[in-house]
Amino acid sequence: MTRTNKKQWLALAVSSALAAGAHAEIFISQYVEGGGYNKAVEIANSGDRDVTLTDYQLAKSPNGNGSWDSLGLSSYTIPAHSVLVFANSKADEAVLALTSVATTHQALNFNGDDPIALLDGNGQVLDMLV
Repeated sequence: MTRTNKKQWLALAVSSALAAGAHAEIFISQYVEGGGYNKAVEIANSGDRDVTLTDYQLAKSPNGNGSWDSLGLSSYTIPAHSVLVFANSKADEAVLALTSVATTHQALNFNGDDPIALLDGNGQVLDMLV
């Protein structure tokens, strides 16, 4: 490899490493499974830029049966270094006070044997709590 090629590869490696630091990463950061309707899921953005959740879904697999009841998240954006909290709208006031989005969607009516997942636009699991 010539000296010029080595410099080009080094520049590519350095720029790739710096670009990776700016990549937004979203994941399920907290999960609340209280009694009754006291259910909540927090999705975090640990990246350096806002993430619009176009085509993302918050999903539940009832009793882990392999199918998903999913809540579309396209209308939401998570600011950089921030979170969105989704809770069942029938939860107690203490839970709702900490909530970004309250909904009665089936994905937020789970119990201990229902995996909760964050799905991408292709239905692929990005993060999951079992």
